[in-house]
Amino acid sequence: MGGQQGVSHWGVIKWVKIIGLAGLLILFPINQVARADYSVPQADQTPNTPLNVPDPAASYPRYISGFGLDNSYTLFYEDRNSTKGCPAGTFRIYFNKTINGPFGFSAASQATNICDSHFLAKDWPITIGANTYNYRAWGAGNYSGFHNFYVSNDMVNWTLVSTFTFNNPSDGILYGFHDIVQLNNHYIGFVESAGGHTYIVSSNTGDQYWAVVARIGGIGGNLPLDRLLLPGPNGPIPTGNFLLVHLDGQPAYVKLYEPGDRSAAYLMINRAAAQASNSAQAETAFLDPNNWTWRDGSIGLPLPDNAVLTSTLGSGSSGHDVRELWTVPTSSLLSNNVILYAATYNGAISHGLGCAASTTDCLVESIPPAPPTAPGNNNPSGSPKESSKSSKNSSFSSNGSFIIPVTGFAPGKTTSLDPHMDYKLSSVKDIQMEIPALNIKIPILGAQLFNGEWDLSWLNYQAAYLDGTAFPTLSGNSVIAGHVVTADGNPGPFADLHSLRYGDNIILHAWGYKYLYEVREYRLVDPFDQYAFQHEDYSWITLTTCEGYDPSTGSYWWRRVVKAVEVNVVPDK
Repeated sequence: MGGQQGVSHWGVIKWVKIIGLAGLLILFPINQVARADYSVPQADQTPNTPLNVPDPAASYPRYISGFGLDNSYTLFYEDRNSTKGCPAGTFRIYFNKTINGPFGFSAASQATNICDSHFLAKDWPITIGANTYNYRAWGAGNYSGFHNFYVSNDMVNWTLVSTFTFNNPSDGILYGFHDIVQLNNHYIGFVESAGGHTYIVSSNTGDQYWAVVARIGGIGGNLPLDRLLLPGPNGPIPTGNFLLVHLDGQPAYVKLYEPGDRSAAYLMINRAAAQASNSAQAETAFLDPNNWTWRDGSIGLPLPDNAVLTSTLGSGSSGHDVRELWTVPTSSLLSNNVILYAATYNGAISHGLGCAASTTDCLVESIPPAPPTAPGNNNPSGSPKESSKSSKNSSFSSNGSFIIPVTGFAPGKTTSLDPHMDYKLSSVKDIQMEIPALNIKIPILGAQLFNGEWDLSWLNYQAAYLDGTAFPTLSGNSVIAGHVVTADGNPGPFADLHSLRYGDNIILHAWGYKYLYEVREYRLVDPFDQYAFQHEDYSWITLTTCEGYDPSTGSYWWRRVVKAVEVNVVPDK
């Protein structure tokens, strides 16, 4: 990862002042509505019985957190019925994994070696001294104001690195983290206080070193009750992790919101924080209530139509009381998201984990960006003109601008290629591209611009430099494409390009040297967007591949674009 963004003591004071302004900004009519650019229909099918993990007869799960992607994820919770050997005010921490979605959990969860409260775990590797660990976690201890920072390599055995305190405000931060957001190798945490507020805290290292940035939400102060979308006794309750999605090709954070009366769960969206160029801007964007909108684009208190989950209290008609919620990420923008929650079922008889469902597979619909419309495209469906069935694409649109070439075939299917196809290679020799975060090292070939097109149907497990852009390693913008799915239906070298983030390394090995690049920008765009081809004076490489396969059309809706700038050239030993 790249260099860290610092937050000085002066910066902390500045953002505290900003939240005062945010309190004034909130004085707009609560029925103000902004025009939406997406719509998410939702049919709540909350189950009437808990999932089979943990065992509802023996366990009382609270404060769920976790990580993972698609149907494979790991869930952590504190079991309030498991206190044997635990200090007062703490509970045994358990975890459970699934590779088959929410109904694939093991019937028995795995106990860890620690007792804590408000436990939050992340699969973010960290190096401490000479050792590197796969996971890091935070706990609130026994509500004394002292917090714990842990590391682990197996999720069972956790090592306590340190016990720390915040520069506590007047009402004390006692209940621990409910979420931590990573952005540009900087960390922003959301911590619930004993006084019913949420505090935003900031860290350059994402470990035990945090500084309080501002107080938001909850009771008291200049903010109305139940308004700023984060925890408080009379305001929203804690609702698990943020999720990074793309709306109209731009990153946005979404988070589940649950009012203090637990009447429903809503999806709230913050575009500004996810699109901020540095940590200070991101913190400011999180603090400004005008940056938080609901899934239909409205601003103000959530409207009934915005609910993604309808919950009831006690022994109501559905027989359960939804508590903390956790949203599970998905890699495909066309996929659905899972909402897991801790709940009381059938009054106070049993406790367990529930799952919000829009289908029988316990899924809640995601928020895909609007389908792209090509310049001059009269297709009323908005479908892209290209198709993965023929990985060939005109490289110019009707207005003369470039079109990002097709770099994907149908997943899981073998596509027959024309054995007589004629393609041209430009003179790219002896250049290999290495991307450590993706664990790939592949040769770069050349795709010549021929009769107004780049034909990449011949490409296999290599990368292709698009002739007409800057030659790799020279000044300018070199556009390099790779398949997300190869002709045999298997994942291509750029299948995980979407996971690259700011500061990740891309290395070109050429002529006895290593040309080191660092990722600076990443977007999801439509095939006609010119962002990939924008001019650069310095040496940049732009990686691109297809994303968002639509089996009904055999086409890819979008292009993933990752831009990296050269930062060093060293001998290749």
